[in-house]
Amino acid sequence: MNGRATAIDRDGNPVHAAWSNGTVGMIGKSYDGTLANGVAAMGVPGLKTIVPIGAISSWYDYDRYQNLPFSYDYPSYLSEYVAGNRTVPTDCSPCFAKMDAEDGDETGAYTDFWAARDYREGPTTDASQVKASVFIVHGLQDDNVKTTNFARWWKALGNHGVQRKLWLTRVGHVDPFDADREFWVQTLHRWFDHQLLGVENGIDEEPAVRVENAPGRWVEARDWPVREHEVRLGTAGGRSSRARPGLEGIPQLGQRPDPDGGESRHSRR
Repeated sequence: MNGRATAIDRDGNPVHAAWSNGTVGMIGKSYDGTLANGVAAMGVPGLKTIVPIGAISSWYDYDRYQNLPFSYDYPSYLSEYVAGNRTVPTDCSPCFAKMDAEDGDETGAYTDFWAARDYREGPTTDASQVKASVFIVHGLQDDNVKTTNFARWWKALGNHGVQRKLWLTRVGHVDPFDADREFWVQTLHRWFDHQLLGVENGIDEEPAVRVENAPGRWVEARDWPVREHEVRLGTAGGRSSRARPGLEGIPQLGQRPDPDGGESRHSRR
């Protein structure tokens, strides 16, 4: 779409995307949002912004919880499922067998197989290569793509200075289009207008984070995790504070110990 490569149609004829100016955005929920994360982590020129919704940033973190497999031979199953409706049937069984042999289900270890499917710190896909802005949306009650996938992605992007925006809702594996349609569509249009067309509509000056920390109760902040505090004045003029409930637990939902606590990609191996 930006002229870097040659595309062909079904008959093998070269196709030029005359309708595209080469400035591209990607959006999607779940698997489609995961594709957007993976493409952005390759540093593809021309990709200006992505909006991953309930998306995966590391397939290891999707298929494992504290090194324990959620399922067995899942990568080959998913690959076969995705390719199942091909117009021309293709025998991929040797590839699937190779994946099953290398996925490390027997130990749950983080191996080179999973590193190749890691968009945060993989050998070819890495947060340091992301040039596009990223608008993450995730449900805090998502029991499909666990919250650790957005949390570690958000942190990795921030470590590399990527422009970020984040919405956290109280729903599960749900697109905001189906939960808060009017406000979501307005926000989405403003985001793409600014990122792809250069429209100065102020969305980049608004709080980067919006969290629904209770049903219908939203808070905004410059960064995540968000903390709220209430201050009490003592009778002797002293002052004490304590965290208000509701937001303090958010960083731990569905997450393994923070990588800063001593765990690293290499130690997981």
